[in-house]
Amino acid sequence: MSFHPLTVLLRTSAGAWAAILGISAVIIVLAVVVGVKQRNKLMGEGKIVNRPHNFYDMAEIFTLGPVTLQAISNALASSDFSGMGVQMQPDPQNQQIIFRQNTWTGLLKYMGMTGDPSMGGKTVYRLWITSYRTYRSSVQGALEMNMLMTEIEKVLLCFDPGTQVSTEMVIRKTKTKFF
Repeated sequence: MSFHPLTVLLRTSAGAWAAILGISAVIIVLAVVVGVKQRNKLMGEGKIVNRPHNFYDMAEIFTLGPVTLQAISNALASSDFSGMGVQMQPDPQNQQIIFRQNTWTGLLKYMGMTGDPSMGGKTVYRLWITSYRTYRSSVQGALEMNMLMTEIEKVLLCFDPGTQVSTEMVIRKTKTKFF
């Protein structure tokens, strides 16, 4: 006489089900606690900052004293991106720096000057995540995005501590897979 696995599963006692549910709940709670501890540790080290839950859908606009893209690129070249898995690719022809990670891409782009630099004009840069992947409605690599944005913010603040930052929503065209 053979049993079908589903039959065995359905005949499992209530105590066994309670144990399975209890163990599952403990595993979920442990995962959440470990994630929160890691996030708090990174915040304490200054590697990330507290951002809105949808920060990857926002662009940051930096207005700062006259700073060339080459100077920013040189400063970022000495930054440690090893823990993020990010590759930096300066693109002087298009006046931008591209940041690539296996699940997302970011961009720091020179947007122009506000007035004459000799008369106190400011340089404007825009930083945003241009594309990212999701898995089961969860954005992949969000922690690394936060780390990169924090590092870029620190570099720009080193050039001009009076840097002004504003944000705007990024308009995206998305493709939804039906099948």
